[in-house]
Amino acid sequence: MQLSDLDLTRWKKRKDILRELNGDGDRISDRSFRKWVEDFNKTYDGRGQPEYIVHGPKGYKLTTSRDEIRRSVSDNDRRAYTMLRQTRHVRKALGMTDQMSLFDQEDK
Repeated sequence: MQLSDLDLTRWKKRKDILRELNGDGDRISDRSFRKWVEDFNKTYDGRGQPEYIVHGPKGYKLTTSRDEIRRSVSDNDRRAYTMLRQTRHVRKALGMTDQMSLFDQEDK
């Protein structure tokens, strides 16, 4: 089975998705699946491409519901904020006081 054949019209846990995808002998890793979801969601524009793959405690689901999409995006925002807050004390200890240096390091 290929990722494009995956039925996500109802909530599905990642382990069930991977079992379904890998059932016919193909090996699709967890990372490959998450990258596919990321790439798919980059095409979302709310009009021409109204579908978005949301995530939540129930797993993953393909939706056009703006409320579900908002909740999923808000969860991503909270996770990003938490990660930045957790690294703040280490950045200070390393003398990395300006936040832009985080992004400058990635480009090198």
